[in-house]
Amino acid sequence: MRPLPNPGIFLMHGDMAQLKPTWGECGLWRWFTWAALNPAQNRYDWTAVDAYLDKAAGRPVTISLMLYPDIDQDCTPLWVYNGGEGWPIKDGAYAGGTFPKWNDWTFDAALKEMIGQFGARYDADPRVQAVWICTAKYGETVTDGLGSDTHNPGRFFSNMLNWYAAAFPTKPLMILNTGPTDRLALSRQAWDLGICAKFNALNRDVRTHVMVRPTPGGGHAEIAQEALGRGMPTGFEHYYQESPNETYWAILTMLALGGTVLDLPAKHLDALAAIPGLWDLALDVMETPLDRAGLFVARDTALPTGDWEHGYIGPWKRRIATNAVCYAPGSAGYKAAPTWLTGTIEGWGGIGRTDGPLSITLDLPAGEYDLEVVYCPPEGAEWMTFLVTATAPSTITLPTGACWLHRVIALPATGEPEPPPPPDPDLDDIRRDIETLAALTGSLDMAQDAQAERLAELDAALVRLESRIQSLERAMQGIHDMTAATA
Repeated sequence: MRPLPNPGIFLMHGDMAQLKPTWGECGLWRWFTWAALNPAQNRYDWTAVDAYLDKAAGRPVTISLMLYPDIDQDCTPLWVYNGGEGWPIKDGAYAGGTFPKWNDWTFDAALKEMIGQFGARYDADPRVQAVWICTAKYGETVTDGLGSDTHNPGRFFSNMLNWYAAAFPTKPLMILNTGPTDRLALSRQAWDLGICAKFNALNRDVRTHVMVRPTPGGGHAEIAQEALGRGMPTGFEHYYQESPNETYWAILTMLALGGTVLDLPAKHLDALAAIPGLWDLALDVMETPLDRAGLFVARDTALPTGDWEHGYIGPWKRRIATNAVCYAPGSAGYKAAPTWLTGTIEGWGGIGRTDGPLSITLDLPAGEYDLEVVYCPPEGAEWMTFLVTATAPSTITLPTGACWLHRVIALPATGEPEPPPPPDPDLDDIRRDIETLAALTGSLDMAQDAQAERLAELDAALVRLESRIQSLERAMQGIHDMTAATA
């Protein structure tokens, strides 16, 4: 069975000069063009790839074969076209340009051979952690700007999945499956081949989360949730501004949707690293087995729901449910929340509310879980963090009273023992007196007659103290018995 990609955060385009010590653990993604690696028929030049992999030694590295980084940037070797060119863009803003000639027999045969050689070279290479499948515009399954005659790209994308699956039988694979063309069908085909889907449209609230037509269920959030149900992780790339608020909420969205691979440019990694604890939190969740990480984020969509695509309605729920009612930014419930909460990074993207104690239902495999709950009492002035260990599956109620809610995260318990309760102050004082007296007694020279009287006094004091201890213990037992009887 094909292994799944290792969880990780990656620097987009993999320029090692951009790496910073202020970042957390970070891998690299680098693409190389078909034209550069296959300059002539039956001739392959792996020099650039090998040099990069050697230089990046010690870091996780993902590589790709790029066909079309942007409009009119066809990376097909000229010898494949034999004096011709790719498909023409016949209409629209980019009319007169070209794009790769997919579904043409000569083009497909040459590309299939190239992918086979790519796999023969790097499938077993330990320097390569994974391979991402690049297809159309930006390397994604995107055909925007190619005009009305796109030559059945869905068929080509499907063929690419099969070609890569055959060429890389043991290497983790992901397809950049952002575009709407056959997105759900392609994801399901990928999963059947042991290939993961990667969506380059990460944002807290976007229209592509839910698709009503032409394919119901084909939104990015919907597909990611189906992937979670199949035990398949998902990859994401940014589609958000690198501000602190956008960054924080985008990361929560990724974690709620089962993301284990995150690919960001340097400025977005800077924003991620600037939020205390977020990088490590993301990796903690990403590295936890998919079925054992729970998350609830109190939010709702701010987008209209009548369109054929819209934002995901309701809170983000990953194996956790609560009794909180959730509100989108700008809604009446959101406006009713204190501005000192909605004005924070936690409250900026949505907020929840309970009228009574917070109830949390854990739909997780049997075991102990550490819960981190971020909430605020109605009369509070800041977010508070409540830590508790709970057994799943179960429903627990926390002593919060009515509260505002931001999030709940559940991860497998660390297993650290609970600290012992502090000793009773009175008994502790008495025990210290006894230890002091015992030390004094031991220090006396029993052979000296002059100390005999003092020793007798000390012994008598010790007897009185021991009697007092016994009296106190009997009184405490009586109180305990009375409490138990009236309970």
